[in-house]
Amino acid sequence: MASLKKSKTIINVGVDVGKHALDICIHEKLLYWYEENTPEGIALILK
Repeated sequence: MASLKKSKTIINVGVDVGKHALDICIHEKLLYWYEENTPEGIALILK
């Protein structure tokens, strides 16, 4: 039987909040993008 272990990985997420845009960076995944600072844009980020 395989042993199931939970691992903890730290992931740094940065969000630069501007009046019109939110810049998002996930350092460990080398991802960077922006969304509009609207309820719809925030909903997309939280997905």
